[in-house]
Amino acid sequence: MVNEIQALFNNSTNFTVSAGSLAHSIAGVGQQSTMVDNSLDANRGLSVKIFAEVKLGTNPDPDTELSLYLITGDQHPTETVYRSDGAGPTDAGITRENGDLIGTISTTSTAVTGKIVYGDWTIPDPGVEFGVILVNGSGEALDSDDDNIIIRFMIVNPEVQ
Repeated sequence: MVNEIQALFNNSTNFTVSAGSLAHSIAGVGQQSTMVDNSLDANRGLSVKIFAEVKLGTNPDPDTELSLYLITGDQHPTETVYRSDGAGPTDAGITRENGDLIGTISTTSTAVTGKIVYGDWTIPDPGVEFGVILVNGSGEALDSDDDNIIIRFMIVNPEVQ
């Protein structure tokens, strides 16, 4: 009998990221998520699926973008922990400088107040610790309710069948 290697998908989990009323920025000012420890048995993954569902605020500009960036860390046992862009361990405001672009979400040409926009991506090898930065380029602040800005991750691992 020949074994097959198939994907094992864990349940999706919300990042902790307080992006309600996140202001428009052309300078990379955004909100970082709490970092995810990818070394724990519950999480340890070789790749990660990222899903975003964001409710736009009042009068967003058409044909603009929200940007999602990857931040990673090394969890060094005796030195200061390295994290992309000097990110902290928890949900906080941050200015993106070098975090890798995961992808963008377009407001489209029909951007209207309260429109929900979506994005999803796959991250190969997210490292021992990972999180995201959301930067709002929509021209206006995002919806004020944190519950209307959802960013989730799903750990994916190979499994021998």
